[in-house]
Amino acid sequence: MEQFAPFLEPVLGDTWCIVTPFCRLPIYMPDRSQAILIDSGLRHHGQGILELLEEEGIHITTLL
Repeated sequence: MEQFAPFLEPVLGDTWCIVTPFCRLPIYMPDRSQAILIDSGLRHHGQGILELLEEEGIHITTLL
């Protein structure tokens, strides 16, 4: 089975999605140092999401 790496997809303006195999997690980023993640996703995708955020230099300040 091939490993899936989450990625960022632009939506509109400052709104993006983190795309995982089973869902799209909305993330609002007025800038990369003040991002608001709307959902944390499924537990088994957590490490990939954390790696993506680190690679992109995104700092989550709020999780809803």
